[in-house]
Amino acid sequence: LLFEKIKGRPLRQKYVGLVHQLGFFFLIALIILITYRDFNTYGASILGALKSVF
Repeated sequence: LLFEKIKGRPLRQKYVGLVHQLGFFFLIALIILITYRDFNTYGASILGALKSVF
């Protein structure tokens, strides 16, 4: 929207799609990073709890 306001016309669909893809990949990477960090932090306690149940 900011670029459309500056240029005075809509961006090409090619660029809009590229921005959407980059945003999507950024969000997926963020989800993977947070899941990895959580597993490193709490993984041992989760595995210990599962082993005690079975």
